[in-house]
Amino acid sequence: AVLAGVPRVVLSSRNMRPTHFAYHQPYMASAYRALAGVARVTLVNNSLAGARDYADWLGIDPKRFIVKRNGIDTRLFRRPPAADIAAFRAGLGLPPEACLVGAVFRLYPEKRPLLWIQMAALVAQEDHAVHFAIFGTGPLTDDTRTLANRLGLGDRLHLPGTTQSPYLAISAMDVFVLTSGFE
Repeated sequence: AVLAGVPRVVLSSRNMRPTHFAYHQPYMASAYRALAGVARVTLVNNSLAGARDYADWLGIDPKRFIVKRNGIDTRLFRRPPAADIAAFRAGLGLPPEACLVGAVFRLYPEKRPLLWIQMAALVAQEDHAVHFAIFGTGPLTDDTRTLANRLGLGDRLHLPGTTQSPYLAISAMDVFVLTSGFE
C-alpha cells in the first residue's frame, strides 16, 4: 500500500511483537521499522502492553501507536439458551451433571497447552468426575494428547479442534482456565 501510494495505511497488530511467536521471521523488524517511519501509516494495537512491546522491539516511541481495544457486540454474543448448551455438552460426550473445565486457544507454545494439561491432571486427582476440553488446534496438539494420556486423563479430556461457536463452547464450561504466557 505504501509503495502503491495509498494515502492512508493502517497497520494493525493484534498481540505482542512477533519474536514471541513461531511465525516470526528475521526481516520483520526492518519491515515494520520502515513502515513506522512513514507518516501516512497509522500503527494500531489492541492493547497498551502490545503497543509498548512493539515499540520497544522497533526502537520507536510508543506514542506512535494508537490503542484500539477489542470489543464485543453484545447483540450478537449472548449466552445461548440452556437447551443449546446441553446439546453442545452432550455432543462432547459429557454426562449431564459433569463439571467441565475448558479453554479456547491455539495449541502453540505461547499458550502453554502442556501446562494446561498438567493443571487438568491435578484437578482430576481431586475430582474423578470432572471433564476437560480445549477448543483449538496447532503444532502441540499431538504433544497435548500424549501428555494427557500419560497423566491419566483418558476419556475425560476432549480435544474437538477448532470451534465455529466459541461463545457456545465457553458457555458450556463451568470453569475457564487460560494458561497463556501473555495475552
